[in-house]
Amino acid sequence: MGSVWDADAVLGQRDWTVEALYAAGFRHFQPRKRLVMARELGRARTVRTADGALQARPGDMLCYRPDEQIRAHPEEHEHWPVRRDLFEKNYRPWDEQLPDLADLPLFFQAGCSAWYKHGGVWARRLTTRQIIQSLESAAPVQVAAGQWLLIGSAGEPWHMNDAAFRSRYREASDTAGPN
Repeated sequence: MGSVWDADAVLGQRDWTVEALYAAGFRHFQPRKRLVMARELGRARTVRTADGALQARPGDMLCYRPDEQIRAHPEEHEHWPVRRDLFEKNYRPWDEQLPDLADLPLFFQAGCSAWYKHGGVWARRLTTRQIIQSLESAAPVQVAAGQWLLIGSAGEPWHMNDAAFRSRYREASDTAGPN
Protein backbone atom coordinates (compact mmCIF):
# COMPACT_ATOMS: atom_id res chain seq x y z
CA MET A 1 0.00 0.00 0.00
CA GLY A 2 1.31 3.48 -0.87
CA SER A 3 2.03 6.39 1.40
CA VAL A 4 -0.75 8.81 2.38
CA TRP A 5 1.50 11.66 1.18
CA ASP A 6 1.85 12.81 -2.41
CA ALA A 7 5.47 11.90 -3.22
CA ASP A 8 5.96 15.21 -5.04
CA ALA A 9 4.94 17.11 -1.88
CA VAL A 10 7.50 15.34 0.33
CA LEU A 11 10.91 16.97 0.63
CA GLY A 12 13.56 14.27 0.92
CA GLN A 13 17.30 14.02 0.55
CA ARG A 14 18.61 15.38 -2.74
CA ASP A 15 21.57 17.12 -4.33
CA TRP A 16 21.30 20.87 -3.86
CA THR A 17 23.31 23.61 -5.49
CA VAL A 18 24.10 26.74 -3.53
CA GLU A 19 22.00 28.66 -6.03
CA ALA A 20 19.02 26.34 -5.50
CA LEU A 21 19.30 26.67 -1.72
CA TYR A 22 19.35 30.48 -1.91
CA ALA A 23 16.47 30.45 -4.40
CA ALA A 24 14.43 28.30 -1.99
CA GLY A 25 15.01 30.84 0.80
CA PHE A 26 17.71 29.00 2.72
CA ARG A 27 20.64 30.72 4.43
CA HIS A 28 23.87 29.13 5.67
CA PHE A 29 24.39 28.74 9.42
CA GLN A 30 27.39 27.59 11.43
CA PRO A 31 27.00 25.56 14.62
CA ARG A 32 27.80 27.10 17.97
CA LYS A 33 30.52 25.04 19.62
CA ARG A 34 28.80 22.76 22.11
CA LEU A 35 29.85 19.52 23.72
CA VAL A 36 28.28 16.37 22.26
CA MET A 37 28.90 12.94 23.75
CA ALA A 38 28.63 10.16 21.17
CA ARG A 39 28.97 6.40 20.83
CA GLU A 40 28.63 3.93 17.99
CA LEU A 41 25.54 1.74 17.97
CA GLY A 42 26.09 -2.00 17.67
CA ARG A 43 22.51 -2.80 16.70
CA ALA A 44 19.52 -1.20 15.02
CA ARG A 45 17.12 0.57 17.34
CA THR A 46 14.38 3.15 17.55
CA VAL A 47 15.50 6.34 19.26
CA ARG A 48 12.73 8.29 20.97
CA THR A 49 13.27 12.05 20.78
CA ALA A 50 11.16 15.09 21.61
CA ASP A 51 10.31 15.28 17.89
CA GLY A 52 9.30 11.64 17.53
CA ALA A 53 10.81 8.23 16.88
CA LEU A 54 13.94 8.01 14.72
CA GLN A 55 15.46 4.87 13.26
CA ALA A 56 19.14 4.13 13.87
CA ARG A 57 21.16 1.38 12.19
CA PRO A 58 24.20 -0.55 13.38
CA GLY A 59 27.24 1.69 12.99
CA ASP A 60 25.26 4.92 13.35
CA MET A 61 26.36 7.27 16.08
CA LEU A 62 24.09 8.03 19.01
CA CYS A 63 24.71 11.60 20.16
CA TYR A 64 23.83 13.09 23.53
CA ARG A 65 23.65 16.66 24.76
CA PRO A 66 25.04 16.66 28.32
CA ASP A 67 23.83 19.45 30.58
CA GLU A 68 24.08 20.48 34.21
CA GLN A 69 21.08 18.46 35.36
CA ILE A 70 22.00 15.16 37.01
CA ARG A 71 20.21 12.15 35.54
CA ALA A 72 20.46 8.43 36.17
CA HIS A 73 21.28 7.42 32.58
CA PRO A 74 22.57 9.10 29.39
CA GLU A 75 19.28 8.21 27.62
CA GLU A 76 17.51 10.71 29.89
CA HIS A 77 19.47 13.51 28.22
CA GLU A 78 18.54 14.93 24.82
CA HIS A 79 19.80 12.43 22.22
CA TRP A 80 19.58 11.69 18.51
CA PRO A 81 21.10 9.31 15.93
CA VAL A 82 23.46 10.42 13.15
CA ARG A 83 24.43 8.25 10.20
CA ARG A 84 28.12 7.29 10.56
CA ASP A 85 29.33 8.93 7.32
CA LEU A 86 27.56 12.18 8.19
CA PHE A 87 28.95 12.09 11.72
CA GLU A 88 32.50 11.72 10.39
CA LYS A 89 31.94 14.64 8.01
CA ASN A 90 30.28 17.00 10.50
CA TYR A 91 31.74 16.28 13.94
CA ARG A 92 35.25 16.64 15.39
CA PRO A 93 36.79 15.41 18.64
CA TRP A 94 36.36 17.88 21.51
CA ASP A 95 39.54 19.96 21.69
CA GLU A 96 39.06 21.95 24.90
CA GLN A 97 38.98 21.12 28.58
CA LEU A 98 35.77 19.27 29.34
CA PRO A 99 33.21 21.23 31.35
CA ASP A 100 32.64 20.23 34.95
CA LEU A 101 29.38 18.32 34.50
CA ALA A 102 28.37 15.75 37.11
CA ASP A 103 26.96 13.34 34.50
CA LEU A 104 30.06 13.11 32.28
CA PRO A 105 31.28 9.89 33.98
CA LEU A 106 27.96 8.24 33.01
CA PHE A 107 28.60 9.03 29.34
CA PHE A 108 32.14 7.67 29.45
CA GLN A 109 30.90 4.52 31.23
CA ALA A 110 28.33 4.10 28.42
CA GLY A 111 31.15 4.09 25.84
CA CYS A 112 30.83 7.71 24.70
CA SER A 113 33.58 10.11 23.74
CA ALA A 114 33.52 13.90 23.50
CA TRP A 115 32.82 15.68 20.18
CA TYR A 116 31.46 18.91 18.75
CA LYS A 117 29.64 19.66 15.53
CA HIS A 118 31.69 21.76 13.13
CA GLY A 119 29.76 21.32 9.87
CA GLY A 120 27.32 24.03 8.90
CA VAL A 121 23.75 23.69 7.66
CA TRP A 122 21.37 25.48 5.36
CA ALA A 123 18.13 26.52 7.06
CA ARG A 124 14.97 28.56 6.71
CA ARG A 125 12.09 29.17 9.06
CA LEU A 126 8.88 27.72 7.69
CA THR A 127 5.95 30.05 7.03
CA THR A 128 3.70 27.16 5.97
CA ARG A 129 3.73 23.48 6.86
CA GLN A 130 6.17 21.22 5.01
CA ILE A 131 6.22 17.45 4.69
CA ILE A 132 9.74 16.02 4.92
CA GLN A 133 11.41 12.63 4.86
CA SER A 134 14.51 12.74 7.06
CA LEU A 135 17.15 10.03 6.86
CA GLU A 136 16.21 8.68 10.30
CA SER A 137 12.40 8.84 10.06
CA ALA A 138 10.56 5.68 9.02
CA ALA A 139 7.89 7.75 7.25
CA PRO A 140 7.41 11.35 6.14
CA VAL A 141 6.52 13.84 8.87
CA GLN A 142 4.59 17.07 8.72
CA VAL A 143 6.56 20.02 10.05
CA ALA A 144 4.53 22.99 11.31
CA ALA A 145 4.97 26.61 10.31
CA GLY A 146 7.40 28.35 12.67
CA GLN A 147 9.77 25.37 12.79
CA TRP A 148 13.17 25.52 11.13
CA LEU A 149 13.78 23.34 8.08
CA LEU A 150 17.45 22.34 7.86
CA ILE A 151 19.41 20.83 4.99
CA GLY A 152 22.58 18.99 5.95
CA SER A 153 25.85 18.26 4.17
CA ALA A 154 24.38 15.34 2.18
CA GLY A 155 21.23 17.25 1.17
CA GLU A 156 19.21 15.62 3.95
CA PRO A 157 16.30 17.53 5.49
CA TRP A 158 15.29 17.62 9.14
CA HIS A 159 13.53 20.08 11.40
CA MET A 160 14.01 21.83 14.71
CA ASN A 161 12.03 24.22 16.88
CA ASP A 162 13.06 27.87 17.08
CA ALA A 163 14.59 27.80 20.58
CA ALA A 164 16.72 24.73 19.83
CA PHE A 165 17.81 26.13 16.46
CA ARG A 166 18.88 29.50 17.87
CA SER A 167 20.79 27.83 20.70
CA ARG A 168 22.73 25.63 18.26
CA TYR A 169 23.38 27.74 15.16
CA ARG A 170 24.46 31.23 14.14
CA GLU A 171 24.15 32.77 10.70
CA ALA A 172 27.30 32.48 8.60
CA SER A 173 28.50 35.19 6.26
CA ASP A 174 26.82 35.51 2.88
CA THR A 175 29.95 34.14 1.23
CA ALA A 176 29.77 30.85 3.15
CA GLY A 177 29.48 27.86 0.90
CA PRO A 178 28.28 24.35 1.60
CA ASN A 179 30.12 22.27 4.17
